[in-house]
Amino acid sequence: MLTMLLGAVGIPMALTALLMPAAGKLAHKLRVIDRPSARKLHTRPTPLMGGLAVYAAIVIYEASRGDIAPKMMALVAACGVAVVLGALDDRFDIHSRFRLITHVCLAALLGVAGFRTGLLPKPLDVCVSIIWITGMINAMNCIDCADGVCGGISAVALISYGIMLTYAGPDHLPLALISFATAGAACGFLLYNFPPARIFMGDCGSTALGLLIGSISLRATADSASAYVLYAALPATLPVCDILIVHIRRYMSGTRNIRDLLASTGKDHLPHRLIYLGLSPRQTLLAICLVSGLFAIVPIAVRIRPPLALSAITLAVTCVAIEEILFYKKKSATERAIADCIDEEQKIGASAH
Repeated sequence: MLTMLLGAVGIPMALTALLMPAAGKLAHKLRVIDRPSARKLHTRPTPLMGGLAVYAAIVIYEASRGDIAPKMMALVAACGVAVVLGALDDRFDIHSRFRLITHVCLAALLGVAGFRTGLLPKPLDVCVSIIWITGMINAMNCIDCADGVCGGISAVALISYGIMLTYAGPDHLPLALISFATAGAACGFLLYNFPPARIFMGDCGSTALGLLIGSISLRATADSASAYVLYAALPATLPVCDILIVHIRRYMSGTRNIRDLLASTGKDHLPHRLIYLGLSPRQTLLAICLVSGLFAIVPIAVRIRPPLALSAITLAVTCVAIEEILFYKKKSATERAIADCIDEEQKIGASAH
């Protein structure tokens, strides 16, 4: 069993590392390049489509296993649609409304295929699946704004879900293997995306990973007690909290139109805020992975050692709270300094007249 699980991580990791240079060359050939801009952190043109190598490694690994259950085929196929849509968006900038409709349709199909909690009546359970999977797709896409962050969070969360599914019994082993395989592929991507990045995942990777995390997390908690379902959502907590906090902040700042709010962009996501506080890109990545790891430990520890789970979640929540307090404190100080400078300039101008 251990050899199988290690192979599920190691083989896709190696495949992704081998395929990544080809993905970079393809991105250059198709001109799928992410160019620097005011709302981005990188300072040089960087190829996208790293997610294509990640997806290819997962497909190759799954195909090598032979007999694939229909549910797994549905998951891989839906992931493929997300990859294609993301790649087209990276190249042609597809309208957000069309992307959202497609994501909702994919989530609905996966919910019907069985990726749901199993705790609610089927129609309601499918609706929950649609909201959760669609939300995870967009949360992972939004937090993919700094080197290594999307790959790091994905690897941590999926390893946690892989362990949970392994403990759940042999019926969940195929999903555990694809969870470990995706985590391994994300680690292979990090070899090229660790700061400073040589290639980006692009929407074709971040949305596909969001779809996989959303779907797998629902089955990792299937048929468990309702309280454990809440615990098991924790490995995916950081990107979900990030997208909620960012959009609430933008709404409070005056972006009240829902369409404008959903299409809004900015440098106010968690990685941006950590860098604003003075962390380097590498420190930002390591800090985010550490907090993600603390959240990811909780659902595993709940079944093995509950006091450890309580300690982990307390520490993780404390870290997030400290970040928010420090960010707002520094932001307020900066805004006051700017206001003082403006007042001083106005006084100088008035005295000159």
